[in-house]
Amino acid sequence: MKIFYITGDKISLISKCNGRRLCALGLFCLSALLVNAAIGSSFSPLRGNDQIVYRLAPFDLVQISVYGQEDLTTTQRISDEGKMFLPLLGGVSVGGKTVAQVSTLIEELYVSRGYLREPVASINIEEFSPKVVTVLGEVEKPGPVEIPPGRNSIPILVAVAGAGGFTGLAKLSDVQVKAGGLDTSQRHQRTVNVSDSLKSGDSDPNGHYLVEPDDIVFVPKRVF
Repeated sequence: MKIFYITGDKISLISKCNGRRLCALGLFCLSALLVNAAIGSSFSPLRGNDQIVYRLAPFDLVQISVYGQEDLTTTQRISDEGKMFLPLLGGVSVGGKTVAQVSTLIEELYVSRGYLREPVASINIEEFSPKVVTVLGEVEKPGPVEIPPGRNSIPILVAVAGAGGFTGLAKLSDVQVKAGGLDTSQRHQRTVNVSDSLKSGDSDPNGHYLVEPDDIVFVPKRVF
């Protein structure tokens, strides 16, 4: 059984709880949720691919601990290569993974390498790294546009709005998106037609095309 809890702008996970551990940790999580509900939370992850999910990114500040093993607790920023260096385990690739995936990975590593029998890992994102999309070409304010903390992406029209909107010369049917990010195999370029979405609103999926950290959006000029 996996238990998530959100406090303020942090995501936490305690996994594989059972028996007395489940009771103690469950009460702690419930308390955190009740406090959070009372004061209100500003955290609102973006819905992408029909799932609410946050994937760890380089320079996120993350605390990892193992229940009952205080000497294994570590708090550090994820490296630019997407790694954290954990006690006994050394470098572990966590970039691009969800907190649930990282928790499971760490537990499996401690077991497979013979350090622990039934580890219970807790993941706490203490601080989200800054993430930007660069919007260039026929927009009013070309340059970087910040992705809100706790999100991995924003719709392309939101990115353009952050750059001041389209100019009168923008060619909306031929917006170019060059993908960035850790996974070099995904660094492709795509043409997005956003003109129809501006006319039809929510009915056009192109208006909801998601751009991610380090993507470059280029809006070309119309040729008369």
